Amino acid sequence: MRILLTGAGGKFGEAFIDRLADTADIIALRHDKNAPELPRTFRPDEATPGPKLRSVGCDFHDAEDIWRAVSAIVALAGPIDHIVNAAADVRFLGSTVDIALHAVEACRQIEANTLAPAVVVSSVFHHDWKQRSPADASVLNISSMSAHQVYGGVGQGLYAASKSALNTLTLHTAWDLRPYGIRVNALSPDTFPAALSTAAVVDAALKILAGKTTGHIFQLAARTTSAP
Repeated sequence: MRILLTGAGGKFGEAFIDRLADTADIIALRHDKNAPELPRTFRPDEATPGPKLRSVGCDFHDAEDIWRAVSAIVALAGPIDHIVNAAADVRFLGSTVDIALHAVEACRQIEANTLAPAVVVSSVFHHDWKQRSPADASVLNISSMSAHQVYGGVGQGLYAASKSALNTLTLHTAWDLRPYGIRVNALSPDTFPAALSTAAVVDAALKILAGKTTGHIFQLAARTTSAP
């Protein structure tokens, strides 16, 4: 199983890699132009101990750069089975009444949290899935519970809006990829590790990847959950 993961350096990404270290080939698409490039040949028996992880860097604010990076990944590493979009700009930019004061940062946050995941999926589709018609490929977007409810007084309106938009794009992408047999879902967890353990979020993500559901936004709250 080969997984393309964004957000490898975050809490979820690190825990996800550790959990699948012995069972999956994980490739990190990183928002880091200095990330190590994929080797042209990969021999697991010669790899250093630890998670099976290779990286390609690109600019998440540049759709063409994401396109080129995904093209290189497919060419050098091979077909992608699953995409897990966990990268996010998690800054709380302040009250919505002050949007005019930080509109540039708001646009970049939406680019990172909403547009970039969609571009990653589109790039994999055109470079791999469209030609190959995989039997069990899927996309999992990591969203946020803030996309579903207001947490007042913390200034996360713009962040929440970017995750709400990601949820909507998830549903539309599921519809668009349904004819190709590709599942697309999102997971909206509560704050972790403060309200939820990171392990619980990884557990929910793995259940969604292993399931058959498509076009669903799974909510994972601290006390109750609709995740599988």
